[in-house]
Amino acid sequence: MIRKNQLEAGITVLPQSIRWRLPLTYVGIAFIATLILGAALLATLRGYYAERERLHLEDNALVISDTVQRLRSANHTSEQIAEQLRSLSFLMQARVRILDSAGNVVADSGSPPTLLSLGTTDTMLANPTPFEGTYVTGGVGQIIVEAAPSGEFMPLIDMEYSEAAPVDTMRPSQALSLVQDEVSIGQQDVITFAVSSTPYGFDLAAEVTPGITSDQVVRWPIETLDGTLSGYVELSEGAGFGAHIIESVTIALVFAGGLALLIAALIGWLASRQITNPVLALTAGAGYMAQGHLHTRVDSKARGELGALATTFNEMAAQVEATVTALRRFVADAAHELHTPLTALRADLELAATETNPIQQTAYIRRAHAQVHRLEVLTNNLLDLSHLESKTRSTPFQPIDLAQIVRELSETYASRAEQAGVNFALNVPEGTLIVRGDDLQLRRAVGNLLDNAIKFTPEGGTVLVSAVRKEHCVILTVNDTGIGIPADDLAGLFSRFHRARNANTYPGSGLGLAIIRAIVDAHHGGISVDSEPGATRFVVQLPAA
Repeated sequence: MIRKNQLEAGITVLPQSIRWRLPLTYVGIAFIATLILGAALLATLRGYYAERERLHLEDNALVISDTVQRLRSANHTSEQIAEQLRSLSFLMQARVRILDSAGNVVADSGSPPTLLSLGTTDTMLANPTPFEGTYVTGGVGQIIVEAAPSGEFMPLIDMEYSEAAPVDTMRPSQALSLVQDEVSIGQQDVITFAVSSTPYGFDLAAEVTPGITSDQVVRWPIETLDGTLSGYVELSEGAGFGAHIIESVTIALVFAGGLALLIAALIGWLASRQITNPVLALTAGAGYMAQGHLHTRVDSKARGELGALATTFNEMAAQVEATVTALRRFVADAAHELHTPLTALRADLELAATETNPIQQTAYIRRAHAQVHRLEVLTNNLLDLSHLESKTRSTPFQPIDLAQIVRELSETYASRAEQAGVNFALNVPEGTLIVRGDDLQLRRAVGNLLDNAIKFTPEGGTVLVSAVRKEHCVILTVNDTGIGIPADDLAGLFSRFHRARNANTYPGSGLGLAIIRAIVDAHHGGISVDSEPGATRFVVQLPAA
């Protein structure tokens, strides 16, 4: 048994082999899967946060449009409305523009100052610190925050608080979390609206990323009390939602994808070894057999299809070895069997050529003719046996009446038995015994059995032929009271050129029983023999049609 590790030593694994291509295929599949899943995930996240950005701007646009309409109804000037827009733009961190009904710009807050320019960091989102400035408790006061690195201060909105809030304890989230904070312009006409809990706009959650703006643009109509369209509120450059989450997911996908590619390459390499090791073993085994080492076998412990392939290879190797061995033995046996008649033929011809006596010369020629006939029979039997063992036939089997074949052949061989002084008995029931087969081949098999029985039965002996059907088989039995077959010769009795020790003085080529066995095997039947001194029985079983 040649094992895989021994066979792999002499085989070079080429780059185009499956050992390299399979891991690369795994890596390619993992890369494509990661790319598709990552793209789908990022697209979903971007779509989700884009929808959040749009809804956020729409909610603010609704509040601002209502505020602008009330400011207009209170007859505030364009400058006052523009100042209020700048305050709202900072609160919600978005650009606010007022358009007339024709789409022309009436007021524009400009781009809002970013949180970075206000000195605000991510830490402030998680743990906000108090604004620098003063809070006036009671009455109307101004929230003062640092709007630029230059240190300038800008009033954002005038707010009237319902209760006191100390400067050192109030945070921006507290200052802007009142549901009904009152915003006034000057000292008159109080305008009220809801303010969100963070300084980054209405209904804006913690996923806002400082310095990231949205590309969403929302335009909301401004209607008078009677429902007449008076213009539009356009919000743009709003706060970007989820940018840090998308960035984190992207980085995680890159690392996860890289790890997946490494794992896929490792799994592909291990899988390729599991696949290629048996294949390499089979390749090396076939190479050894090609060099003439017919005893080569491979390790067939692998599971699945490769294990079945290795088992089949070993069976094929065993069959090839047995066939080649049988062929070599056949050639040796045939050469031996042909050598004897050829030698006798050559001697008779040489003697006939030098003999001057016509009578003796004629005797030599007759002996040479007998040797030629023996050679002819031998070669014909070899050809027939080769054809039978090749398991090829030109016509399919047909229903054959074996009882009729036995009756017809028994008439001929009964006459021969009578001439030899042998009693011949036939025991075949009336009716038919149908089998599927070839008529000529079955006649030859039955004829060879009868010929052997008569040939090896001495004068006064008996040959009994019987045929019967039992269940799904037709059984043919040939009994004789001949010389018997030694027990040591029974094992190889059906081999080519095999003749029992006590049959050497009888004519024959040693191919008759081999031909019978080949015919029976071709008909999917079986043959057996029992023998003792003075009695031999051959039993042939054929499937009934």
